[in-house]
Amino acid sequence: MPDQASTDDLIVRYTHGSSIHAIATETGLTHYKVRSRLMAAGVELRTGGPAPRVQAAEVRVIRESATRALPAGPAPRLIPRHLAILHLLADGGTDKLIAETLHLSPAAVSNDRQLIYGRLGARNGAHAVALAIRYGLLRFAAARGRR
Repeated sequence: MPDQASTDDLIVRYTHGSSIHAIATETGLTHYKVRSRLMAAGVELRTGGPAPRVQAAEVRVIRESATRALPAGPAPRLIPRHLAILHLLADGGTDKLIAETLHLSPAAVSNDRQLIYGRLGARNGAHAVALAIRYGLLRFAAARGRR
């Protein structure tokens, strides 16, 4: 199947441990073409060591998530208090910790979280943080958490 291998097939082979050299040999593609297709698909190339094992379903989910469009229209508008709560959620804050930090009651934080979820269309805190990053409401560095 020279030059006929789909990008999805290349991703599956690579994530299941095949080297770029082995994939090129099996598919009849050049090393450059295999590497270029993998990089264009957003696959992080290995620099050495054992290959991670990823299932085909995981590859599909990752690709779909990366290309999923946000709802049409402008990003939801959040008040500064809601943005502060999102930042603290991104850092792993519990309602109690957020309440103490912002001098609010835990009930007020819980109510605000529900309002944030509704505005963003989120199902839970992790989803709210992910959507906020995708909308540009949170910078990625703010959502990396404490180390």
